[in-house]
Amino acid sequence: LGSPKFDKAINSKREDFTFPENWKRMSAGKKVVLYNTSVGALLSGDDKYLLKLKAVFEMFRNRDDVVLLWRPHPLSVTTYTTMRPQLLRDYEALVADYTQAGYGIYDDSPDMYCAIAASDAYFGDWSSLVALYGILGKPIMIQNAELYPENPAAKEISCDNRFDDGESFWFTAPYCNALYKADAVTREISYIGSFPGEKNFGTRLYGTISKSNEKLYFAPIGASDAGVYNIESGEFEQITEDERFNVSTEPFAEGEKGTAILTDAAYDAMKPLRERMFRENPEDFQTIYDCCITEGRIRRAGDFLDLLGDSEAVSRLGTRQREIFKGITNFPDGNSGAAIYEYCKRTAL
Repeated sequence: LGSPKFDKAINSKREDFTFPENWKRMSAGKKVVLYNTSVGALLSGDDKYLLKLKAVFEMFRNRDDVVLLWRPHPLSVTTYTTMRPQLLRDYEALVADYTQAGYGIYDDSPDMYCAIAASDAYFGDWSSLVALYGILGKPIMIQNAELYPENPAAKEISCDNRFDDGESFWFTAPYCNALYKADAVTREISYIGSFPGEKNFGTRLYGTISKSNEKLYFAPIGASDAGVYNIESGEFEQITEDERFNVSTEPFAEGEKGTAILTDAAYDAMKPLRERMFRENPEDFQTIYDCCITEGRIRRAGDFLDLLGDSEAVSRLGTRQREIFKGITNFPDGNSGAAIYEYCKRTAL
């Protein structure tokens, strides 16, 4: 690629490094997930970031198919000492507990390429390391540091819209491309999928949800077009020209041709529901949703780890990801990390 950093990441192989014996022992027969934690997230999260770390460690402690390779930023201790001294003792205790428990690898070496070569997937904060790792085509998931079991927001999913079909509540996520369904009785939530061809992130992509026959229609606000989901087939569809030209803002009876998709102006005149009524099980941290770049859609953290066992899926996604990262690492400002972040926000991978 012409960049020493990227070229070294591409050319570094596992056989080029001598790994410590405990690395070999803990990673034997398992996929290795590089957990990269940044100084920026540390500072913005304060004591809550330590709770996030504990939650991630617990998630990996309970899995026998993957092992965590935690590589905190080299300046983490210095940052706590100088800028968050009140949290230094808690952080050091967390590091001591992790290293002594023996279920995860701890890397405080100066060579980040060793961890890149040793690992099969990336999990953690946004940083320049994401760009180096992404060019290799390995799976990447960016954590949401604000989601951890002790945080009430981790037990809720908010929404600005809702459609009640009598058995389930259908709603879209307010800040990303995701469709959910909640059981009307148990409130159990299911992630249905993401609207194809639409950007991954954005505030209020869809407004009012309407139903005609077996289809749900989603009024576009931040989205580029109306969304359509066929409940009967379980598939997302493109809105047809016939449907587009028969849009109505008036209520309609079941089976009528009009789909009652509201225009932006009509929706803005309505009061958003903004309900926070769908609660997930706080004990099951694997149901917390993060962002998986290689999938280009929202997945569960546990699903991301399960994906690592599917070599065909990893290879297929890796081929696509390498091309994507090659196209977005050649920015004149040299800030590839920020470029990737902005690219992923506006593009469906």
